[in-house]
Amino acid sequence: GGALSHVESLRVVNKGEELRLTCNEEGPVTWNFQNSDPSAKARSSNEKEWYTKNATVRDIGRYTCRSKGSIVSSYYVFVKDPNVLFLVDSLIYGKEDSDILLVCPLTDPNVTNFTLKKCDGKRLPRNMTFIPNPQKGIVIKNVQRSFKGCYQCLAKHNGVEKISEKIFLNVRPVHKTLPVITLSKSYELLKEGEEFEVTCIITDVDSSVQASWISHKSGIVTSKSRNLRDYGYERKLTLNIRSVGVNDSGEFTCQAENPFGKTNATVTLKALAKGFVRLFATMNTTIDINAGQNGNLTVEYEAYPKPKEEVWMYMNETLQNSSDHDVKFKTVGNNSYTSELHLTRLKGTEGGIYTFFVSNSDASSSITFNVYVKTKPEILTLDILSNGVLQCVAAGFPAPTIYWYFCPGTEQRCFDSPTISPMDVKIGYTNSSAPSFDRVLVESTINASMFRSTGTVCCEASSNGDRSSAFFNFAIKEQIRTHTLFTPLLTAFGVAAGLMCIIVMILVYIYLQKPKYEVQWKVVEEINGNNYVYIDPTQLPYDHKWEFPRNRLSFG
Repeated sequence: GGALSHVESLRVVNKGEELRLTCNEEGPVTWNFQNSDPSAKARSSNEKEWYTKNATVRDIGRYTCRSKGSIVSSYYVFVKDPNVLFLVDSLIYGKEDSDILLVCPLTDPNVTNFTLKKCDGKRLPRNMTFIPNPQKGIVIKNVQRSFKGCYQCLAKHNGVEKISEKIFLNVRPVHKTLPVITLSKSYELLKEGEEFEVTCIITDVDSSVQASWISHKSGIVTSKSRNLRDYGYERKLTLNIRSVGVNDSGEFTCQAENPFGKTNATVTLKALAKGFVRLFATMNTTIDINAGQNGNLTVEYEAYPKPKEEVWMYMNETLQNSSDHDVKFKTVGNNSYTSELHLTRLKGTEGGIYTFFVSNSDASSSITFNVYVKTKPEILTLDILSNGVLQCVAAGFPAPTIYWYFCPGTEQRCFDSPTISPMDVKIGYTNSSAPSFDRVLVESTINASMFRSTGTVCCEASSNGDRSSAFFNFAIKEQIRTHTLFTPLLTAFGVAAGLMCIIVMILVYIYLQKPKYEVQWKVVEEINGNNYVYIDPTQLPYDHKWEFPRNRLSFG
C-alpha cells in the first residue's frame, strides 16, 4: 500500500488459536485482508470485528480497516506453525535492472540470520545485494541476467537452521541494444525466370522483437524462430520470388524493431535479360621475357551464368598442365574469377601468341598476350663465298647487330680496332609460321679483297646491350703477286704438259687391248711326305699353238 498515517500493529498467534481484530470507528467500516500466503486469496468483511476461530498460516498477512475510504487501523498478523516457517512462491519473474521480491515471508518473526542461498550450494553472484523482510521475503536489488537461477530462503529458528522450498527466479532482459540483422546475401545477379531467395536473420534478447521485409514488390515471406540459450532469440524471415523479371531489380529491405530502436539491412537484386562475360587484363598484354626465366600471365573476369569453358591456348592450341606450364583457376567473389598461366623456364621457341578464352551459355570473350622471348645472339655460320665475299649469319631476339673487325698479324679478337662497314645486311626469321616471335636471322657480308696483309677477320654478334656475345674468326693470308712476263711461259708449259698426258693415255690404251693371261696356279711335286718343291710354270715347255681364246671358254 501507500504511505500510512497511522501506526501498524503487530500480532503473533499460534496455529489453532482464535484471532480477534477490532476497528474503533462509529459508522460502517470495511475490512481488507492481504494474504502473505501466495496460494491464498484476499478476503474482506464489513463487520466491526474481524474474527477467526482457528488461525492457520493462511491467516498470515495485513488486515486493514477503512471508514469512508480512510484507513482507521492496520494489523500485520503472524501465525506460528512448528511445521512451517516460510510461505513460498516457487516461480518469480522480474525485470532486469529492477528490484525483485523473492516471496518467502515468515510465519514467526522470532528468527535470526534470515538470508538467501543458491539451491546448488554455490556462492551467490558477487554483485548481488538483497534486503530480508520477515513480512514479505527477500528483496533483491538491481537484478541482473546473471542472477537467473534457483534460490532458497534460510533462517535460524529456535537454534535450528531451516531452509525454504526452492524458488526459481527468471529475469526478463531489458533491451539495451538494437536487434542484430544478418542477410544471407547482400547482392545477387540473376537472369529472367530464375529464382530469387534471401533470408534475413534477426537476433535479440527475447521474442518481443518485431521484424518484417519492406520495399519488396512481389514475393512470399516465411518465418521461423527459436530461442538461443538463456538470453538469445532468433527469427528468420525468408523472402522468395520464384521467377524474377527485369522489373524486380532493386533493393529489398529487412527491418527489425525493439524498445531500444529500429534497424535494417538491404539486399540488391539485379535481373538481366541475358547473361554476360567480361574480361579484364591486369597486366600489359605485350611481354618480354629472357630465355630460361619464368613468366606469369594473369586475367580477371566476370561472368553470369557461371563459365562453362575456361582455356589457355598457345598459337591456337589448348594448353594442358605440364612441366613447362601450369594453369590455375580461382573464384574470388560473386561472379568474379581469376586465372593464371605460369610459364616455366621459357625456351627461345616458346614465344608467340597466348590466348585466354572464357564462355558461358550466353556469351564469350578472349584476351591475347604477345610473349617475346629474348635470346642471346648466336653466330650460325661464317664462310667465304666463291666470289671472294665473307658472309656472317647470326640469330637472336631482338635482332642482333653484326660487327666486323680486322686484326693485322697473328693477334686474335682485337676489338679495339675500328669496325668495318658491311657490304650488305639482310634480315629474316628462323620460323616462318610465327615470324615476329622467333629468333631473327641477320646476314652480313664484306668484301675480302679489301685486305692486303695477313691477319684475322672477326665477326661479332651483339643484341640489346647483352655482354654475352658470340664470336668466330679466321685468318687472311697474303696473296703472292706474279710478274706479268712469267704468265705466257707458265701457259706454254701447261699446254705442253697437257699434250704429253694425252699421248701417254693413247699408248696405254693400245697396250691394254693385247690379250694377257695371268699365272693362276703353280705345279707342286711331293718329295718325302711333307717336303714341297715349287716349280715356276713359266720355266715349263710352252707352245703358242696350245692357246685357246678365253672368250670362248666356259666351265661346267
